[in-house]
Amino acid sequence: MPGFDYIAVADSALFPLAVYPFNKINFVTLLPNSATEMKKLMSDGTITRFYGWINNDLVRISCIKIPWCEEAPRNEYGWLFAGEIIEKSEAVFASALIGGNVTVTQEPVSIKNSDQKASSGKKIIRTSIPVYGRHNLPVASFNAETYSKPQDEIEKYQSRLILILIIFLVSFLIFLTLYLRRYYILPLKMINLAFKFRDPEMLKMTKNNDKDFNSLQLFMMNIFSQESLLNDMIRYRTTDNLNSFHAALLYQISDAVFATDHNNVITYWNSSAEALYGIPERDAITKQADILIVSRWANKKEKEYHENQLQTNGIMRGKMLQTTPNGSELLVDAVITQLHDCNGVLIGQLNVFRKSD
Repeated sequence: MPGFDYIAVADSALFPLAVYPFNKINFVTLLPNSATEMKKLMSDGTITRFYGWINNDLVRISCIKIPWCEEAPRNEYGWLFAGEIIEKSEAVFASALIGGNVTVTQEPVSIKNSDQKASSGKKIIRTSIPVYGRHNLPVASFNAETYSKPQDEIEKYQSRLILILIIFLVSFLIFLTLYLRRYYILPLKMINLAFKFRDPEMLKMTKNNDKDFNSLQLFMMNIFSQESLLNDMIRYRTTDNLNSFHAALLYQISDAVFATDHNNVITYWNSSAEALYGIPERDAITKQADILIVSRWANKKEKEYHENQLQTNGIMRGKMLQTTPNGSELLVDAVITQLHDCNGVLIGQLNVFRKSD
């Protein structure tokens, strides 16, 4: 096949059956060696491409699933891998297309784009595009450097605009100093002090016959009176009202939410929990959570890790398997948070679960 430097054929278990050239075993080391690894690597299209290094050569590998002969069972198939070395001429061709410089580096650099000034004063746009290998990790980067002529023009326009704004601002400040200081600067200072010290009496210290200022003075006095009234309303709002408000919010969210006290007794059960587990609120409240819903981590090896996270950070999250009273099994995404009172004492846990696909 012209255009390819390496070719390999593997069976459905990804065991190499043939390699061309026959002595290029290095090419085989770049290929996936398990069905799980291949499944993660495959793209949505017909052909999957990934990259790897053989010595100092970057190799682009194309992969496609191929059927066996007609006599083979229907479920039998193989894999065809074709590799081509990316020559320096490709980088030169890409450089000509973008009007800049394109290089390939083996160690991936930062993916962030950066703008810098060249010694000539022109704006240089540096872009790094990583390419990925068989493990879905970057193995190389294509680095492009281009000059931005429109950006240079924009910077010149911005400089002129900033100069115009500075001139306008200086003129405006001179106008304020010469014509408005007598009538507005001092009253505004008093208003600022009145807000700073929360003392409306300071507004009365300024005598001014200007109708606009007098209207503003009345408006500010009205604000102080409304703020005082609002503070009184908040001060007398009971804790029970706030708790009811928070419970109403939790009751409306789509995730299953229930709270437990420090003895793991259920104290709150929202409507989404009723729908997910098929248990009404009246049957769930006051029940032991670990008896009503038997939960365990989907990955048993992560149990100790999650418990350490809860003790250290006050929160743990992950996938759990749950068994409901009717015997059905659920796979859920779980977020469990510790609840503390105003003194920092542990009073229970908030459990949020969402059915996982």
